[in-house]
Amino acid sequence: MDSVLRIYTNQDIKRVAKQLERDLSRVDGVAEVIISGEVDPSIAINLDMTKLKQFGISSNTIATAVKARNVNIPGGNFKP
Repeated sequence: MDSVLRIYTNQDIKRVAKQLERDLSRVDGVAEVIISGEVDPSIAINLDMTKLKQFGISSNTIATAVKARNVNIPGGNFKP
């Protein structure tokens, strides 16, 4: 059987998880539904302050540039 791979965004996965949470909560006998494993996408940037100083760039300049280009992109793959 061939499977189709689709890339889901974190928002897609959260939406499906919330819907499952609502649906399962309505099942008679289910006391609690807990969603876990949610990913908080982040990156770490290590700055070489010596090199930044050589180029006349401050860490605030880097932070401003990163914030200005912050975008949401698909965070991974999900195979149903």
